[in-house]
Amino acid sequence: MEALEKLKAQALKVVRWNQGLKELSAEELFDLFANGQDKIKEKDWLSFFSTAEMEVKACFVKAEEKAVEEAAEKDAEMKEEEVAEKDAEKKDEEDAEKKEEDAKADGEDAEQKEGEEKKEEVEEKKEEVKKVVKISPKKEEPKEEKVEKIELSKEELSRVFAYADEDEDGFLSKDRFLMLVKRHMKVVKETAMTTQMTVAGSKALRKLELTEVVEVLKGPIREGAMTVSRILCKTQKDDLEGWVSVAGNKGTVFMEDAGNFFKVIKTTGLTDSFESMEATDDNKLSHGTVLEVREKPKKDEESGITRMKGRVLSTKKKIGWVTISTKDGKVFCKQAGA
Repeated sequence: MEALEKLKAQALKVVRWNQGLKELSAEELFDLFANGQDKIKEKDWLSFFSTAEMEVKACFVKAEEKAVEEAAEKDAEMKEEEVAEKDAEKKDEEDAEKKEEDAKADGEDAEQKEGEEKKEEVEEKKEEVKKVVKISPKKEEPKEEKVEKIELSKEELSRVFAYADEDEDGFLSKDRFLMLVKRHMKVVKETAMTTQMTVAGSKALRKLELTEVVEVLKGPIREGAMTVSRILCKTQKDDLEGWVSVAGNKGTVFMEDAGNFFKVIKTTGLTDSFESMEATDDNKLSHGTVLEVREKPKKDEESGITRMKGRVLSTKKKIGWVTISTKDGKVFCKQAGA
């Protein structure tokens, strides 16, 4: 089961990367897979991967990696300046020594005069070297984005398809596919949600709070010469839709993958329906159990209890409803990684 989960994660990484390249919503992505049909068959699944871009690039460089990179560049610049100055000083000193020797033959007065003149010349040249180094344009080296080349055989892709086809129907329904490709991201640094893809001229909707989770509707994508990756997303807090930057143009990270999983932190039961709260002993979930989200958490207004539909990750068939939290604040499950 663990091996299949890893294969599925690799396959979904390719799917989402190509979705971003083509700037498709989840609905449009389904249409691409299904080719006009209302379901995705195994041949459609394999056909997508036969033409998909398998080299997945990082959407952004992490802040700490960016800082190290900038520090390395700065250190290299300083070393270049030091070497240039030392080379110039060494050459000037050698020239001065030679001229001083020549001056000795002409007497003490000539030697003293020549030495003073040379000293002034050396100092002038040092200043010229400093100015040249300072104003010389920095060489821009092309920055290579991190690339992960994913290799999945036809047999492995067929295994992933069969694993995703939980009802063993021989196809993936639209609902099942949309749930499969659903992606969530978590706020790791407060940032603004805006009305448009481009930051310029866009209106701010509200600020996203630290640890807040959003559902990605499209992206991450870039527009034109933009260096900032942006996502169209929906907040879980108030169902607000808008655009958010994944990372800034200087490497500051605002959003990270949250995964589509919840972890049990207090023993709870798995039931057949949202309304049912009583679970059999066989369906008791212990601390540490991980569930893949099937229907996002929703609150029962009368009882104040928040429930979610999910699949127990360690098994293919165990799917049901669990209590996330109660009205009085008792928490049974929390977003994995939060």
